[in-house]
Amino acid sequence: MNLGRRSLRWRHRWVAVLAPVLALVVVAGCSPEPQTEYTKETASNFFAGCTDPKVDSLLQTRLCQCVYQRMNVSIPYERLAVLDGELAADPELRLPREFVSLIAECVIEEGDLSR
Repeated sequence: MNLGRRSLRWRHRWVAVLAPVLALVVVAGCSPEPQTEYTKETASNFFAGCTDPKVDSLLQTRLCQCVYQRMNVSIPYERLAVLDGELAADPELRLPREFVSLIAECVIEEGDLSR
């Protein structure tokens, strides 16, 4: 297995997962008062793009929960607006380090078989 190809698949998956959340930034930007915080709709769109309980494993679902919780705490909603603009300008852009680190932390935490 080529690690580079696997890494690229994960990157595309997380870009696809973030896309529904980022779409909210665009919609919120059209309203009189822009959205400035994570909402139930943000969570709903994130989980709809991240996991399908009928198909995905429990680990994938837990990974999505971890990523969303950490993103909600450590990445300001306004940062999503910036990322939205960056990805709209260049869809092949690498995910920023703070998102990659957050995802990696969740993979390590949720993949820990000793707990």
